[in-house]
Amino acid sequence: MIVKNFTVISGKRNVLLINPPIYDFSDFKLEYSQPTGLLRISSLLKKKGAVATLIDCMESFEKQCIHSFCYRDNNLLPKYHFGMSLRILEEKLLNVPEPEEVYITSFATYWYESTRDTISLIRKIYPNAIIIVGGIYPTLMPEHANLILGADIIVAGKIEDANTQPIDLTHYNLPKYLGIKPSSGCPNNCGYCAQSSINKGKMVFQNPKKICDEIEYWHNTKGINQVYIFSENFLLNKRHFIDILTEIVKRNLKIRIGAPKGMEPRLLDESLLELMKEAGWKGIRLALETKSEEHRKKLNRLYNDTYDYERAIKFATDTGFDTSEIGTFLLYGTPEENIDDIIETAEYIHSFGSYIIPMAFTPVPGSFIFSKYEHILRKRKLIEYMGRLYPFAEYNGYKYEDYLKLEKYFSELNKINAQHNKFVINLNWLENYYNGVFAKSEITFAMGFK
Repeated sequence: MIVKNFTVISGKRNVLLINPPIYDFSDFKLEYSQPTGLLRISSLLKKKGAVATLIDCMESFEKQCIHSFCYRDNNLLPKYHFGMSLRILEEKLLNVPEPEEVYITSFATYWYESTRDTISLIRKIYPNAIIIVGGIYPTLMPEHANLILGADIIVAGKIEDANTQPIDLTHYNLPKYLGIKPSSGCPNNCGYCAQSSINKGKMVFQNPKKICDEIEYWHNTKGINQVYIFSENFLLNKRHFIDILTEIVKRNLKIRIGAPKGMEPRLLDESLLELMKEAGWKGIRLALETKSEEHRKKLNRLYNDTYDYERAIKFATDTGFDTSEIGTFLLYGTPEENIDDIIETAEYIHSFGSYIIPMAFTPVPGSFIFSKYEHILRKRKLIEYMGRLYPFAEYNGYKYEDYLKLEKYFSELNKINAQHNKFVINLNWLENYYNGVFAKSEITFAMGFK
């Protein structure tokens, strides 16, 4: 059953929350996997009298190869299971209070298989439990989720009464970071993004003091020093962001802050960057996507051209951020792109000493590009939308191997910038040097390490 305005009921009962494992063709570690939505629901459930238990299958980054997948020109690609194995998950399920309800979060649309398998396992052990699935996948593809997953309730949208709840980290002994979302939504309508479908172009902002109360509480009680912002475009309300940073400085919180999703270059200025640095900001991720003006228009990327980008780089370095702390998102694998433009963008980013963050394009249901090219995508399975499989390679007139060569070139450019003519690049060095700035997986993938 698909429900658009789901409400968490009151009452004493056992509720199980699950962040499922992931099946993917990329060989990576997903450091940013904290299920913040579930953790807010946990707070709401407890507030309403329920006993909430969490099984976070992504708390550890175990990896196992499931099988090889034959893809394009007989390329054999290994398909990986990331996170807790289903065998261990079954053992965990047998040792929790028998749940009356099970809440499962499902993130990327092409990760639905692991959600389906998790639900199948729950059904076997707790056949009478009501299974509720929410997240980006069921919101963007509710009919598909309702048909495939086997859940009782598909939540198509947000659980509004959970949005303002604090994150419940009591389920973790030693949480590695606190993920916060001071704002949600973005009025921009970039062609590759589905935010307009999820948030209808609206933005909602949380109270700055309550955000800092949450940071301070977990910093003091759990010793959390790393905070990540997961808002879509938190800089659009600069005054709101400044209020948060000012409050952090005022409280003298000794923390590191970053934003994995990046920031719009045009919205940065020197005074803001100075305040960010004072508050403990580590790492500047800039959303450039492409240097090509023509391709930027095709993506409906209305802002952040090379002028904005160069200005942001100058502001960042002038305020004391080293170029080794600056990463720039490069979007590639999009329809109607030219590989020469991608190479030019990569070399342009490299010329400023910035670290290239390669973002292989994934067509997201609900986005303009997905709708425009749905006639092509319809020929593929949903799991084949994964960016690293480059679903638009043939359409663009290229081979799968051409994009693999691009990956290698990105890694070569990044190694040159990382070496600084004196460092020996190895995994230990990467982990220590970039600690709190970038996730280790971002560095290792982009520099070609396994």
